[in-house]
Amino acid sequence: MIKNLTTTPFILIGILTISFTAPAQTIKTDEPKVVLESFNKPGLILLVENFENNILLKSCNKHYTGKSELAYRNEVDEKFKNKEIYRYYLMEELIGTTFNSKGETQFIIAYFLLDRVTEKKLNLEVRSTYNRMGALKLALKKLNSYLATK
Repeated sequence: MIKNLTTTPFILIGILTISFTAPAQTIKTDEPKVVLESFNKPGLILLVENFENNILLKSCNKHYTGKSELAYRNEVDEKFKNKEIYRYYLMEELIGTTFNSKGETQFIIAYFLLDRVTEKKLNLEVRSTYNRMGALKLALKKLNSYLATK
């Protein structure tokens, strides 16, 4: 009986941990060569999902050598209609939630590159729960490396 009582708290903690941690969903995306087929085309301007204005713009200019503009998700189709110029959109998506050691909810975000012409999406394999700007910097650097492979 005592043996069962000593293991019970550990079992309860395990169950609570599992039930309070939402797993990051697996998101199926397209093959990189399909999405990036025209990424190096001259004259393209990368749209970057806007969430911090000036700070974000500085990060884009520092870590991405191509042309870029900030765009709120709800204005992309209306404001940036020319998909021959604004073909690609760097966007973030919420893929799950978790809790930190203080019991606070943390959102897990991931970065994707959307080809607005083909509607294909590439998972850039960049995720973060606490450092949004750091994750964006990595995503921009990854896209910059694709620019270099002309």
